[in-house]
Amino acid sequence: MPELPEVEAVVRTLRDNGLVGSRLKALTVHRALVLRPQSAAEVEDRTVNRSVTQVRRRAKNILIDLSIGETIQVHLRMTGDLIVEADPRRYVGPDAASVLRHEWQLSSQRRLLFLDPRALCRVRVLTSYQLMRRKRSAVVRRLLLLPLPNI
Repeated sequence: MPELPEVEAVVRTLRDNGLVGSRLKALTVHRALVLRPQSAAEVEDRTVNRSVTQVRRRAKNILIDLSIGETIQVHLRMTGDLIVEADPRRYVGPDAASVLRHEWQLSSQRRLLFLDPRALCRVRVLTSYQLMRRKRSAVVRRLLLLPLPNI
């Protein structure tokens, strides 16, 4: 499983490669398993023709905020990676099919590629309300694990 430094490195690389401000023009899903429980059509409807406003990290999750107030949540699990690729010839063809799970075409003739040889990663599109509820439930779980004071 990627540790926090690896996840932070992916987030910084996405920022440095100009993902913020790009528009997601089209989604191609090569393996829908990583999107469940959402369908490929639902993810496409909620992300295509939206601009990326921010790329950030919360714990080991990569959060890509969109212009409509929704967020793409990516958990890399053990073998996943997100890259912004400018060369249209890379990750094309039968060799790429073994690692490329899905891709977004960006407005700048580049692609946001989601790579995972073992297909363990997860991608979800969340509303701001769903994201807030996930954060709140994580805080509650941590509080429940605190030891009780000795009185």
